[in-house]
Amino acid sequence: MRVILFFAIFLFFLFNILVSIFQIGGISHELFRNVLFNLAELVPVVGGIYAMRMFGLRSFTGKSLVFISLGFISVLIGSVIYTINEYIFGVVIFPSISDIFILLGYPFILAGLIVEIIFGRDKVFSKDKLFFIIASIVLGGIVSYFGIYHGYNPEAPFIENTVTILYGV
Repeated sequence: MRVILFFAIFLFFLFNILVSIFQIGGISHELFRNVLFNLAELVPVVGGIYAMRMFGLRSFTGKSLVFISLGFISVLIGSVIYTINEYIFGVVIFPSISDIFILLGYPFILAGLIVEIIFGRDKVFSKDKLFFIIASIVLGGIVSYFGIYHGYNPEAPFIENTVTILYGV
């Protein structure tokens, strides 16, 4: 059963990649491609719920998976709202409620990762911590340069700049 499920997920992602690369359906099938994109975001939600059932909610891994799953659920809700607004109602609003849901998912995912790193079964060793600290500083600098410095538009309203910069961070 697991092999069939893995094969089905693999075929789904392969189909998704082919649709995106070769623009199957042309511009008129943007809604179809976005629905496929939203279905792909459903995979970590289902996987997180399955993993929570497997680990239980009493373990730290189960608790971290709750946060991570809530983050992916929030991102999924935001993407679905965006798709409905753009392709069904024909309205592109920026910033919108979909942006709030998408950005709200990031702190949940980060909280789940922090809980797993601090309290999880596999402890992070000292030399690994040094690598993570150096990598975080380097990646933080890159993200700050491209996400904050290049994301700021002096002619845009404050709320638009805030959402744009938060997406970059």
